[in-house]
Amino acid sequence: MSGVDQPSGSINDRFVRFHLAAIIDSAEDAIISKNLDGIVQSWNPGAERMFGFTSAEMIGQPILRLLPKGNEDEEVTILTRLRAGEHICNFKTQRCHKDGRLIPVSLTISPVRDGGGRIIGASKIARDITAERDQMIAQNALIERLQKALYEIKTLRGLLPVCMHCKKIRDDQGFWQQMEAYFHMHSNVEFSHGLCPECVEIHYQKVD
Repeated sequence: MSGVDQPSGSINDRFVRFHLAAIIDSAEDAIISKNLDGIVQSWNPGAERMFGFTSAEMIGQPILRLLPKGNEDEEVTILTRLRAGEHICNFKTQRCHKDGRLIPVSLTISPVRDGGGRIIGASKIARDITAERDQMIAQNALIERLQKALYEIKTLRGLLPVCMHCKKIRDDQGFWQQMEAYFHMHSNVEFSHGLCPECVEIHYQKVD
C-alpha cells in the first residue's frame, strides 16, 4: 500500500511545511524573505496589508523599495550583519507604504542557511508599532504637562510667624516680608485690595 511504503518522515515534513505556511499566511505581521542581494523572495498577506504592495509587485524586487529616501545605508548595514551570522532583534525604524506614508516598524531579522549551513538570505518579521509610538508620544506629552504643573505649583504648609501689629510674615531665612509679597512668592495667589463693611464703618463713617 502506498500509505505504508511512503516514509513517515516525509509526511511529517509536509505537515510541518503546511503548518508553517498557514501560520505565515494568517500572521498580522509582515513576514518577508530576501536573498543576500536584498531581493525579495517571499511576501506574506501581512506584508501586503502593512505596506500596500502585493506579492506580485514585490517578489523579485529590491527590498530598498520600502526604505525611505536617505536610509539606503541602513539596508547595507543589515545585510552586512546578516552575512556575519547575526540575528537582529527589535530594530526600530521606518518603512514606506505604497501610498508614500511612513510606517514605524520593529524588525526582527534572522539569517537563512542552506543544508550545508551556508547563509543564503534572510527572514524578516516587521511589526507595525504605530499604536505603540502614538502611546509613547501621548505619555511623554502627559509627563511634560505634569512636570510643568508640578514646577508651577507652590505650596504653603506649617506655621507662619505673623507680626501682630504690621502683619508682616517672617520667612524661612528670618526676613520679614509684606504679606502680599510672601504669598505671591509661595503660591499663585494675586491680591486685590478692598474694604470690608466693618472697616468702612470704623474708618470712613460719615461725620454729621
